[in-house]
Amino acid sequence: MAALDFLKKASRPALGYLCLSSVIFLWVFSSILIQAIFADEDFSKPFFLTYFSTSTFSLYLLFLLVKYLFYRLKSLPHPIARVMTLGSQTSIKHTAKISLMFCPIWFAANYTYNYGLEETSISSSSILSNTSAIFTFVFSYFLLKEGITLWKVLAVVITFGSIFGHFDH
Repeated sequence: MAALDFLKKASRPALGYLCLSSVIFLWVFSSILIQAIFADEDFSKPFFLTYFSTSTFSLYLLFLLVKYLFYRLKSLPHPIARVMTLGSQTSIKHTAKISLMFCPIWFAANYTYNYGLEETSISSSSILSNTSAIFTFVFSYFLLKEGITLWKVLAVVITFGSIFGHFDH
């Protein structure tokens, strides 16, 4: 029984590292792919690529709609509707409003990153992208009056350290 508990505890961080590695791989691979499209295919349209990639995020909503219609036709309570009514004050309208506020920021950040990939190397774009944590930390302190904690400073230091890791090539 103790061995099974150890495996459960050990597998959770391993799964986390696997997910993190997958995200890093996909991020780097997508940067290489975008830069290859700009350079090899002579397709210099970062706005279009950003619009296309951002709009594909909404494709999952089609599957959600099909699932909702399926539950409705079967006269079963939909799991999302059940979650929304169990003590949650967040409505679909509120979520849509927050999404509409966040979407332009997300689009602008991705557009500037893709434009940077067109104009510079992947390493330079990654370095500039990694500095966003530093700016977020500073702006949140001065504009939002957020407190400085050890965890926030440690996160910025680690991010800043990863920037210097790009220079050793």
